[in-house]
Amino acid sequence: MEINWSTQQLSLPIAAPVAVALAQEEEADHSPLASIPEQYHIYAKVFGKEEFNKLPAHCYYNIGIELMEDSLLKSPLYSMMDAKSVTPKEWLEAKLKTRKLGPANC
Repeated sequence: MEINWSTQQLSLPIAAPVAVALAQEEEADHSPLASIPEQYHIYAKVFGKEEFNKLPAHCYYNIGIELMEDSLLKSPLYSMMDAKSVTPKEWLEAKLKTRKLGPANC
């Protein structure tokens, strides 16, 4: 705690949270496979960002949902207030933009 008597101000030092302090101390892992048994190294690319952003190919066992023309739902699929619906809408827009969601090509 510091007191500046001339300006009559009191300042309290705020320590960084432990998680932040640890993150600042850590360096990037230059050998991420070092702690993984060698027989599993062949699966490493599955967990990489490039594979994460790929969609699997559509297969014959993809199940379609048949919708009836001109039919109405009895209620909204999921009702929520506008303030709460922002996050799901942003997520949905991001998935549509990256084409992770869209019409099936079966």
